[in-house]
Amino acid sequence: MSKLMQTLTNNPQIQQGVQWYRSQTARDQLIVKLVGTMFVLALIFLLIVWPLVQEHKRLNSKLDSSVSFYNLMASNAGQFAGQRGGVVVSGKPLLTTVSQFARRQNVTLTRYEQDGDALRVWIDDGNFDDVATLIETLSRTQGIRVSQINVDRVNEPGKANVRATFTQS
Repeated sequence: MSKLMQTLTNNPQIQQGVQWYRSQTARDQLIVKLVGTMFVLALIFLLIVWPLVQEHKRLNSKLDSSVSFYNLMASNAGQFAGQRGGVVVSGKPLLTTVSQFARRQNVTLTRYEQDGDALRVWIDDGNFDDVATLIETLSRTQGIRVSQINVDRVNEPGKANVRATFTQS
């Protein structure tokens, strides 16, 4: 450290600056001190504070994005983990709910049979896409799940014979 101080004091440009500063009036010396202080503070701000502020903004943006993604995944978790997000249990009998939703999906229940808390349903020559939509809708919105299913292909494309057992979760 003393070697650095000795090098600085022996530097002719530094000596010339010190002589110039001492030749100024007390008021001018005060102005030079204030400008020097402002310069040092601005340098500290630009080299230390500003990069920290930018990093803070970047991390907040990343956090917002992560929270948004988490909320999206949490709201859809019921579809993939066997849990029901946003399930509305109507309190109606299982047969009533299944038959109402089947009518809305244009799915004709050929036969149905109540078995305790379960409902067995037969759908002959049903549109497979409509049946799949019915099952997904019942699971997602009503908490009615398929505990057992058997799907048989028929000669007509897009049609299937379906035997399913629905249960209220």
